[in-house]
Amino acid sequence: MLFGGVFERFLKDSPLSVMSRATIEHALSASALDALFDRTAERGYTRELLFSTTVELMTLVVGGKALHVQAAYQHLRDRVPVTLKCVYDELRNIEIGVSAGLVSHVSGRCEGLIAALGGACKSLLPGYRVRILDGNHLAATQRRLGVTRGHTAGPRPGQSLVVLDPALMPVTDVVPCEDAHTQERALIDQISPLVRARDVWVADRNFCAVLKAALRAVHGERKVQEDVSGYYMAREWAMVYAGMMIALPASEWEAFGPMPSRELAGHLREWAGKINLDRIKKAPPRKPTRTATRRIKDKSPHVSTARLLDAAEKTRQARASRNP
Repeated sequence: MLFGGVFERFLKDSPLSVMSRATIEHALSASALDALFDRTAERGYTRELLFSTTVELMTLVVGGKALHVQAAYQHLRDRVPVTLKCVYDELRNIEIGVSAGLVSHVSGRCEGLIAALGGACKSLLPGYRVRILDGNHLAATQRRLGVTRGHTAGPRPGQSLVVLDPALMPVTDVVPCEDAHTQERALIDQISPLVRARDVWVADRNFCAVLKAALRAVHGERKVQEDVSGYYMAREWAMVYAGMMIALPASEWEAFGPMPSRELAGHLREWAGKINLDRIKKAPPRKPTRTATRRIKDKSPHVSTARLLDAAEKTRQARASRNP
């Protein structure tokens, strides 16, 4: 395999980050994404800018590595053979069917890994396939389009119905809709082809991913559920990722794309055993406040923190002098 000295050093210090990058490469393999676009696009086409490159750009934005598309474009400038305007045109013209297909594709890749890991959660209803359905309105955007300027209401770009598999925990399907005012029940017909015999469909659940499945396979479902913090997992990856991708550029990870799920699952299981769970442990719950904070009506819109601290110290000293 490709594991060299630099790879092993990152694996030793932050196996979580290595697992994350390998999983992303497997789920978002460039050749598979371009083939997906060819299958699902009805009007769109690619010339110089491949669909896989567009996904890579947006992955930086969605993952918080770049604040916006322009920043992601600058970061990948040497690998994007078109102008920024062409990138925006490409994004503007991606059909919702392609977006839905992307979700299903990634889900399928992740499901294979979770099944090979043996990291599925306990079935909610043995003998039935459970699916959880929830609606989601996309957050209001900035008023950059001419038709939205001057409106006091926030412009919503759309909504979606999202399907979750609570045993494996990935989002399996999404029904996107560009009209944010469309009622959810108007989209139900598009869910019907997903329903099978002995299905149980319920509502609402949060999204989880492959890494927790690997942790469940090694450390047990109960321990992961009670002790592991998704926030600290994401924080460690964010801290390590940029440096890791400099030391181990994208070309070093390409082998994980076509790798069979069972083989990659074996690596993920091994690496999960190297994770120090204390570094990603949930914080203990905060104790309830005994007394409510007294509200103070200030005369000005701002106060000096230094003066507040100084006044508090003088008050403390005065009390101490009265009660030696």
